[in-house]
Amino acid sequence: MMFTDSPPDSRGDCVRLFFHAHEARAALGRDKPVYPVAVHYDALFHRLVPLEPVLERPQWAVPASHSGDGSVATTESIPRPLYLSNGPFLTIPASARPV
Repeated sequence: MMFTDSPPDSRGDCVRLFFHAHEARAALGRDKPVYPVAVHYDALFHRLVPLEPVLERPQWAVPASHSGDGSVATTESIPRPLYLSNGPFLTIPASARPV
């Protein structure tokens, strides 16, 4: 699972994702929404892939790059079924906090 501030169906220049919710919150600021998404960064092939197949697009994968700040960026949108909640996390749930 990764975390982004880009809402479902957003179209823009770049989607930034973070490996941990607390990293997203620290980089984006406490007032920005954070959405959990069911994707994995495949570093070998520099792409995002779903944790589970997306029924509408079973072969979905998009190019992505690992940034120096620890985030992952892509210029492609993430399909709505990969968003794990209907709305953003306003606070980081205990299950997404580091141990």
